[in-house]
Amino acid sequence: MSSLSVVDVCVIGAGPAGTAAAATLAKNGVETVVVDKATFPRDKSCGDALTTMSLRSLAALGLAPDVVASWTPVNGAVVHPPRGAPVTLDLPGDDGGYAAIARRTELDAALVDLAQRSGAEVRTGAHVTKRWVGADWIDVAFSDGSTLRCRHVVVATGAGALQRGEADMHATRLYMTAPGGAPDRVHVVFAEHLLPGYAWVFPIGASEVNVGVAVQNSHHTAREAVAATRAFVRSGQFRHIAGDVTSPTDRVRSWPIPSSLLPSPSVQRTLYVGDAAGLADPMTGEGLGQALRSGILAARAITLAGNRDAAPGYRRNILRNFAGDHAASRLCLRALSHPRSAAAAVRFMGSTSKRARYFARWMWEETPRSAVISPVALVRSLRTGHRVTFPS
Repeated sequence: MSSLSVVDVCVIGAGPAGTAAAATLAKNGVETVVVDKATFPRDKSCGDALTTMSLRSLAALGLAPDVVASWTPVNGAVVHPPRGAPVTLDLPGDDGGYAAIARRTELDAALVDLAQRSGAEVRTGAHVTKRWVGADWIDVAFSDGSTLRCRHVVVATGAGALQRGEADMHATRLYMTAPGGAPDRVHVVFAEHLLPGYAWVFPIGASEVNVGVAVQNSHHTAREAVAATRAFVRSGQFRHIAGDVTSPTDRVRSWPIPSSLLPSPSVQRTLYVGDAAGLADPMTGEGLGQALRSGILAARAITLAGNRDAAPGYRRNILRNFAGDHAASRLCLRALSHPRSAAAAVRFMGSTSKRARYFARWMWEETPRSAVISPVALVRSLRTGHRVTFPS
């Protein structure tokens, strides 16, 4: 074993979940090292959407939107049902404090910088080669020849931490320029052949869009999702939404989305966060807000545990935070599986202006998913929404 160093926590993976954990730990005086096989900035296939859950965590971490060049506030959505007219769901106010779009290349690089400024050490270009678990410590060896001995390990390696076939969804992403101007709202399209999945068109800045498709693995393959994306950008519906667009700026990229909620085995002193913990929303595939929140929850659990194993308490806290929302999303998937019920659900959302604003908040996770199955959550969510305020 060469170049052995002793630290409090080793975070494997410098994506949003890992950097959120590292920044929170370092701010609490916990010696933390983050290691990632990539070098930053690096591209990450994603829809680039930031829900209210994401914004709350980013604000708590101290990230300012102006450090992310592509940050685009979102004030509402247009939902296209499989049958019938589109429905507009506007968020309260016009200040974009509930949702945004930001390129993951830029956002992740900003979070790495934030973790470093918070006091965490970040090492890039090295991957894990071996782990040893002791009674009250874990040794992690890396490809650069270094080994870290730590009290806790935070696994933030995304879907790569899961076994083959454990992903529940697949999504695609394609960037395209829009010289005539990007749409002023996000568009979500529930096409019959994609149900219970959907297509999207998200504006990035004034003249670019993120186009993609999310499908359930029980209904479609990853290859079919890629084909559906290519067909969508050739369709008249896409041209109507996006206006004049030029050729794509990259190829269609596909990635797996796990939403099984803690599918990884429970290992002492090891905390799985983000996609490695299967936390993505089962209905939408959204996982960035869940990644950020779980990273912060992991850091808090480790800080409170001291020398004790933080993993059991952390898993219980994850279930308290996400199990209800996951159950509600899986229930909603049933309605979105059939054209008639999906169209009826969209019509209901937009049937009154008050209902449309409420479902806009629910769509962007300002209101918890569990509000559709929990009377307590529903009553709480009927109160006036609270936009996110960032540090100046």
